[in-house]
Amino acid sequence: MMEHTRISFRRKGITPIIATVLLLGITVAIGLTVYTQAQGMIGNTDTSNIDRVQETDISLTPVFKNGDEMQVQVSNKGDRAINVSDFTIYYGPPNFDPVSYSVLETQAEDWVLSGDGNQCFTSNMSAGADSMDNDILEQGERASCSTGVKFPGALESVEIRVEADDFDYDQSTMCSVESEDANSCS
Repeated sequence: MMEHTRISFRRKGITPIIATVLLLGITVAIGLTVYTQAQGMIGNTDTSNIDRVQETDISLTPVFKNGDEMQVQVSNKGDRAINVSDFTIYYGPPNFDPVSYSVLETQAEDWVLSGDGNQCFTSNMSAGADSMDNDILEQGERASCSTGVKFPGALESVEIRVEADDFDYDQSTMCSVESEDANSCS
């Protein structure tokens, strides 16, 4: 007669190996997912605002007298064309922090002249520009604009500041007048 031999398999040794391989596979998959997500964020860093700040250079001089009003010559000295509607101009008469023209109308009425109001950094600037089309001031171009603000008197100063509306840029100039018959600021 034949004897039956019983073969016994122990499953205790196989289960820990499978569990270890599965855990290593899951860990590697999570690590690769985190790595690819991090690479995507680093690779897609938006430098457009940094570039815009570095490429923008606006000059607000000279400031000169036209009747009783300040006129400003705005020059684009930067490395790119600018859209003047992307900027806001502020004025700071003596003892005032620079404010927008509309605020100036209500807070310092004696500094606002009757007429067309502020023409700077608006579509109305194009009438005084060398060759500005569609509110664009090309690199190297300049435009003169009426501020609607009183030209300072003797020994008075006015700060004129322009700021970009959607990125971190500002530029300012101080208009100081030495004598009553001055026609421009120093």
